[in-house]
Amino acid sequence: MEADRSLRLFGSELRTKILLYLAMLGETYAGELAALIGVSRVTVYRALGDLEREGYVASVLSGRERWVRLSPRNVAVESLSNLLTLLAENRPEIMATLSRLRRRPRRRGKKIDRPERT
Repeated sequence: MEADRSLRLFGSELRTKILLYLAMLGETYAGELAALIGVSRVTVYRALGDLEREGYVASVLSGRERWVRLSPRNVAVESLSNLLTLLAENRPEIMATLSRLRRRPRRRGKKIDRPERT
């Protein structure tokens, strides 16, 4: 069976997945991307550095975390975002991963339900 070429659109599967997640999330950080994709932070940092040098990604340091998003300076950012969103929406594994993502903090004092140990 032939490998899905759409995941190699930006040179490698990793780079393409990073861009897909950025298009769907809007803004995120390397640790979250690493957890979503299932690779190390170092691997994500390297790919993000390449994508930033090529003008696909912009980053800003906030506190101790470097937040990344699709570069607003890229002349094709809107078209690129539309293409990536379309590709992501047709990848069930990406949509399933995004549906499990919790992006807001837990309410203070809320009890955490944990399964009982047997």
